[in-house]
Amino acid sequence: MRAEQAACYLSVSRATFFRLVEDGTMPTPIKVKGMALWDRHDLDDAFEQLKHGDSEPTENTVHKRLRELQDERRQRGRSE
Repeated sequence: MRAEQAACYLSVSRATFFRLVEDGTMPTPIKVKGMALWDRHDLDDAFEQLKHGDSEPTENTVHKRLRELQDERRQRGRSE
């Protein structure tokens, strides 16, 4: 979802949402063809952390999967 939708989803203003992203409370966007998009599940995870007082942000789902794929490619490159 786009920033406006993500802010609405969390019931905060767009400016507040961007501050939360900037300070690491909310996940960073995924860039898709020049668009900044947020995954609803990543927003849910970040909100759950806020509810439980966890201050350490976690790697979002898409970024984690991209890192895993890069690691797999590196492993294949070494074995060939």
